[in-house]
Parts: sequence; structure tokens; C-alpha cells
Amino acid sequence: MSSTALFTAPEVAAAAEGVGAAAEGVGAAAEGVAASASVGGVGAAASSTSSAPAAAQRALAAGPPAATAAPRRAAAFGRFILQHAEVPSPGGAGKPLPLPLVALGSLLGVTVLALVPFLVPGVSKRFRVPYNPTEAAALKSMLRAIPPGARTLVDLGSGDGRICLAAARELPAISAVGWEFNPVLVAWSRARALLGGAKNARYRCGDFMSESCAKDLRRADVVVLYGVQEIMQAMGPHLAKHLPKGATVLTNTFMLPPPWVPHDKQSTVLMYRNR
Repeated sequence: MSSTALFTAPEVAAAAEGVGAAAEGVGAAAEGVAASASVGGVGAAASSTSSAPAAAQRALAAGPPAATAAPRRAAAFGRFILQHAEVPSPGGAGKPLPLPLVALGSLLGVTVLALVPFLVPGVSKRFRVPYNPTEAAALKSMLRAIPPGARTLVDLGSGDGRICLAAARELPAISAVGWEFNPVLVAWSRARALLGGAKNARYRCGDFMSESCAKDLRRADVVVLYGVQEIMQAMGPHLAKHLPKGATVLTNTFMLPPPWVPHDKQSTVLMYRNR
């Protein structure tokens, strides 16, 4: 901010005096009007205005100049402020920011706010990893690896919902359920499914290590999981415990721990079967 005062102390004092005088003038005028009404109303009972209050007599004697000079001074001070007061900015003391710079800053701010939900670590209460979408090639491999006749697919850590949405479109008979810890990504996924007309794609907000998710796993024919090695180590026994026999597990890049052994691989997608 600029270190130069917008107006000097004498000017401020003069302004205060002008405002004060304006208030006195208005008050005096009001008293004068009241006194005039009083005097006019009792004119038959008094010979002059000497019976009116002293303040009213002074107001009547002062006349209009005393009531109008102060407002003029106050108005002049207001014009001075409008002409000289400027809003300091980083562009320089008293210099407004250029409009293109303001527009660029606003655009950057909105962009950052829009990206934050996609960068917030999620997946589960235990595992805090950032959002990392599945690549198009891996997504195609996963869709090809879904066995014929599969009725239920569960995507653990569904992110923006692309796997469930693609499966629902490619296989209308399948019911796709995505589990995601980030509520903003869940809302985004639901909006995509709604706008895309994918009624057989649903998304739940919660921890995929929870009992609620385990209920979906017990009914799953296919499970999709894209997690770092730490997640895979924990999910190995968890999937073995809750998945039905013969269920297919598809992982991207990272392997499940033994005794899980992949029986096939396409691109970066590893295919397992719960035995």
C-alpha cells in the first residue's frame, strides 16, 4: 500500500468542521421551522416572536445562509474525495490492476479450486493416496477381461467413475458399483452417469475396507483395483476373505501378494481368479 496519505490533516479537519456545520445548520433549520409553526399558531395570543424559544429566535434571525453554507462545504469535500481517493494495489500506489491481469488471476483461482478435489488423498481412511485415473489402454484391457455372464462389477477406488461408466455402457446387463472415499469425486461420477444415461452404474462414498463394501464384494463377479503396493498387500487377504469362489480380480500395474497368482496379463492389467 502507498505510504502517502490520501488527504492531509488540515483537510480532514476542514471536512469534519464542514460536516459538523452541516449538522448544526440542519438542526437550526428544523428548530426554525418548528418555531415558525409555533409562532404562527399562537399569533393571536402574542404580539411578537419573543415568546418563541431562544434557539428558534436565533434560527429565524440567522436565515437560510447559515443552513446552506455548511452543506455546500461538505459537498465540496465529497467531490475532493471522489477526485483524489484511489484504491492501492500491487500494481503500484493508487494504480488499479489491469483488467487482463484481474481476469487471469480469477481464472487461475477457479482452476485451482476445481482441481483440489481431484488432488485430495483418498481411497480409504487407512490408505491416503492421490487420485490417479486409469489410462485408456488399461481400461480397454479391463473391459475385454470381464468374463462372459458377469452380472456384478465392483470398482475399489473408483475415482472419477470411468471404469464403472464404461462397463455399464459396454455391458448393459452388468451392474457396476464404484466405491470412492472422496465425496467430490463421487458426486462427479454420479453426475457423469446421470448425464450419460448409465442407470446400471452406481457409486458409493466410503471406505472400501468397510463392512458395507464387503457386502458388495460378496456378491461380485468382477473386482477392479488400481492401488499402490501397500494397498495390494492389505487387499490380498481382504479379497480372499470376502469374494465368492471363481470371482475375477483385475488389477492395474501392481500385483496382489501370494497366494494370489495372475493367470493372464493384457497391457498393464493383471487377471486373477479367486480359488
